[in-house]
Amino acid sequence: MMKSKNLLLLTSLVLVISSCSIFQGGSDKGFQGEITYKISYPEAELEPAQKAQLPKQAKVYVKDNYMKMVMNQGMAEIVQLIDGNAKTKTILVAGGGMKKYYTQSEEKVKAQNAKVDIEGIEKTEETKEIAGYSTKKIVAKYKNDYGETEELTMYYTPKIGNKAINFDNPYMKDIDGMVLQYEIKQGGMTMQFTASNIEKNRLKETDFLIPEDYEKLTEEELKQMGGGM
Repeated sequence: MMKSKNLLLLTSLVLVISSCSIFQGGSDKGFQGEITYKISYPEAELEPAQKAQLPKQAKVYVKDNYMKMVMNQGMAEIVQLIDGNAKTKTILVAGGGMKKYYTQSEEKVKAQNAKVDIEGIEKTEETKEIAGYSTKKIVAKYKNDYGETEELTMYYTPKIGNKAINFDNPYMKDIDGMVLQYEIKQGGMTMQFTASNIEKNRLKETDFLIPEDYEKLTEEELKQMGGGM
């Protein structure tokens, strides 16, 4: 039973990552480096054993029009790669002897984003300092699966920003900056991401490629993982 619950949490986490890339940004008009996000679960109704299996942080690596985000959930590692030049999004899953990936084209990303019912995005003058950067508040209003209006509050910095690798996110595709704090609601669970540390490091373009030992997910495997990738 616990194994089944953990698989459900892993699948849910994969869907969260693949459906929301709002922590993307670009270059401090030349920025390349690593951003560490602290992850919390406010108001989540989870058993202690389940909570222990959920990720506590995420690592985001940025260089020019490339982004890589890494999270660990139990024994599994989930990675998202964004190629802002080719306009592709790739999800990689490793765990239990499995190493698989799935890539979405720009057309597929647009089709997925078209399903999001956004009512409006408001830029405000409110600011907050996060990880040493001054950020601006943005509030996006959208309809959930039940037709109810919900709000997504985000704080972003224009000092680290590039719209090219925000292309896959319906809320942030027109924002020239990196979101340093936000929440994601998925399957009744809220995940809050807050940047805790930002370091400038030299990275290589090869750091953002699919490793050779990963195999492409079959359509059947994709369906078994929820089909939301």
